[in-house]
Amino acid sequence: MKNKLKKDKIENINPEKKTDELIRKYYTFGLNNTQFQSYSWHECKEQSLIAVGEIINTMKMFDPHNNSGLVGFWNNVKLHIEKL
Repeated sequence: MKNKLKKDKIENINPEKKTDELIRKYYTFGLNNTQFQSYSWHECKEQSLIAVGEIINTMKMFDPHNNSGLVGFWNNVKLHIEKL
């Protein structure tokens, strides 16, 4: 049952929307935590790629057969970030 709930949640999340959300979070973090300016778009993109890469690696360690489908979702997010 727990796996089904995860899959249902994933199917309702759009990789493009998650990409936008991640980059905006880094941009907002920069606005709130730097004295003079936010991070550049490129810096936000690179930070998002690092975070998503770590998520993918962790998912592969704990779910090597990708039973939850999460690795594929995060790979799609990574592809969308790279396209920006």
